[in-house]
Amino acid sequence: MIADVIDTFLKPGNLEDVGVTYLPLMAFVVAGHLTAAITNNRLFHQLWVVVTLLIWALFSVGMYADVFSGR
Repeated sequence: MIADVIDTFLKPGNLEDVGVTYLPLMAFVVAGHLTAAITNNRLFHQLWVVVTLLIWALFSVGMYADVFSGR
């Protein structure tokens, strides 16, 4: 996760390619992962799996939509 954000900043033009939602999304995911690392709450872990899958599915669909629409 952190490596991907660093990689995105290091490649010229890559931050524009991933869009404006990328950084807030990464901050949310990293915060959720850190929370999952320190909590033993089973319900949080179950919900976080579902939320994470939804996040990546929606982000991927958005990226593909941008690619195929020519943006």
